Amino acid sequence: MFDEQKRNDKKQYKRSGIAFSVLGAIAAVFLVTTVFQWQGISIDINTEKPTAQANELNLGKNQEEVTQAVNEASEAVVGISNVQNTGQGAKKAGTGSGVIYKEEGGKAFVATNHHVIENASELEVILSDGTKVKAELKGSDPLTDLEPFYK
Repeated sequence: MFDEQKRNDKKQYKRSGIAFSVLGAIAAVFLVTTVFQWQGISIDINTEKPTAQANELNLGKNQEEVTQAVNEASEAVVGISNVQNTGQGAKKAGTGSGVIYKEEGGKAFVATNHHVIENASELEVILSDGTKVKAELKGSDPLTDLEPFYK
């Protein structure tokens, strides 16, 4: 009988804890709303579907120079395929992009994001002309999500 009374007391304690939590949440919402209104802060929640509109970019005389710079820089942008070994063989696990940031000694150094090459058994770089080249991972930093490697 004593054990049953203890169990009932615990259930009652849990119920009152939940009730006080709900009451505290309601009080917090009321307090925050009151402070916002007192400070003159209003919150406008828009539930309409967002739309996007891009205005035409008019570069005028500089258009040729900008186009030339984009064309030259675009060769540094590469595609990256993440190939992972599974029980059913090697499979492409994902793709992403990277940038060639340095060429030295016949090698090109590429930077990409960690999530692009995470758990890769093999890496393949696709150059701007469509050429596919095997690559070797040289470093990893999941915290900054940045990965340098070379092809």
